[in-house]
Amino acid sequence: FSTLEAVIEHSVEITRALFSEYPETETLTRLIKSASELSQTEDEDTRCIKQLGEGWVAEETLAIAIYCALKYEDSFEKAIIASVNHDGDSDSTGSVTGNVLGAWFGEGSIPQRFIDDLELIDVIEEVANDLYNDCEMSEYSAYRDDIWKQKYITSNFRL
Repeated sequence: FSTLEAVIEHSVEITRALFSEYPETETLTRLIKSASELSQTEDEDTRCIKQLGEGWVAEETLAIAIYCALKYEDSFEKAIIASVNHDGDSDSTGSVTGNVLGAWFGEGSIPQRFIDDLELIDVIEEVANDLYNDCEMSEYSAYRDDIWKQKYITSNFRL
């Protein structure tokens, strides 16, 4: 894919194909389409975000993140600022926006000042590397990895 918008459109197609029997799928894909369309306008961010919701439910959070990522695809900082400056669940929308842009552009696209004081960066990097390099398990396949399962699914941590 050559653009983030193309990836998002493809993701919507796959979501519709895999989950067409669920009524919630239509709501999700409609919100994502609206987010994409709103990102092409010159309207104020808070106004556009309000049309998508407040981010208190997952489909709204994702739509707001997609709006901000597409609107400010060339500026990680502007996308994050837009994603957290609204009256809703701004920490969630900011987190998902950062994940979308980080996944698309890579860690190098994140300004260093956002990384310098990041808490638990070693844990974040380990999980990201594990997901990228090692995770072959899927709810849609029979493959299972006992080490992965122990590390991320069944571990009990005691303080």
